[in-house]
Amino acid sequence: MSIRKKYLILFLVIIILLGLYIVKVNIGNKDSNKELSKITYEEAKEMKEPMVLYFTSDSCFACKIIKPTLVDIQKEYKNKLNIVSISLDDPNNYFIANLYNVRVTPTLVYLNEEKEYVTKSEGAISHSEIAKYLKEIGVK
Repeated sequence: MSIRKKYLILFLVIIILLGLYIVKVNIGNKDSNKELSKITYEEAKEMKEPMVLYFTSDSCFACKIIKPTLVDIQKEYKNKLNIVSISLDDPNNYFIANLYNVRVTPTLVYLNEEKEYVTKSEGAISHSEIAKYLKEIGVK
């Protein structure tokens, strides 16, 4: 193989890697403008609305995918539901994760008005799937 072909292949590989990096950065930035409310687990336990615990971590790619959906759901069900983001990057949150047997991120734990565990889902699920779980905890 000629040197010219080797340089062309190297150039193409670099362009592809650069493109993948740019796509990854843009996906990460897309949800940075969308935030969940800053309510804490302790505050949400005192409120009357059903609650969804969103277990996440900074290194979780699927968490970046599901976060905008959760922000949309939070807006759609305003005053009917509390979504609490719990970062597993903070060791202080491990006890909450252990309470609900959370092993992967993202995990959504669904609690009814009495803050009783109803069910949980793992992975980046769709808006419609989350809506089905919300019906199970009495959110209309």
